Amino acid sequence: MQQLASFDAALLWPNDLHQRTFHEIYRMAMPLFMPDSSGLFRAQRMSNWGYASYGAQLAELEPQDRHPFPPWWNSFNVTPEVVTYWERYSDWQMPHVQRFSSLPGLIVQLERLDLHQTSAQMRAYHLELCEATLILISQQILPILA
Repeated sequence: MQQLASFDAALLWPNDLHQRTFHEIYRMAMPLFMPDSSGLFRAQRMSNWGYASYGAQLAELEPQDRHPFPPWWNSFNVTPEVVTYWERYSDWQMPHVQRFSSLPGLIVQLERLDLHQTSAQMRAYHLELCEATLILISQQILPILA
């Protein structure tokens, strides 16, 4: 992490193994660049993220029609609609994450983005999220302890 912290920004092609890295980079308030939805769709077809979850089924606790697609899929034949639908529930959707659709587009963003402002926005959001989480946890624990 110390070596990573020496950079001004990070580029991440996410998969299951990078989820922790995503949170660490975000917590560091390092401007983070990631592929857009179509890029993430193509990445999951190559890296087969979710490899441990294929074929799973949810317990019958909730109505099956809550979502239009099941949360597990075969990355080799899934449609973009399925992947992009579930992507919006992923951690990659946090605010101030920069999305790019091509390498030339990434270069343009890197030239134009105010990295210091983006870093400050990420830091502020992370602190807000931490405070809200602590409040929620304390509201849930206090009645148990009372």
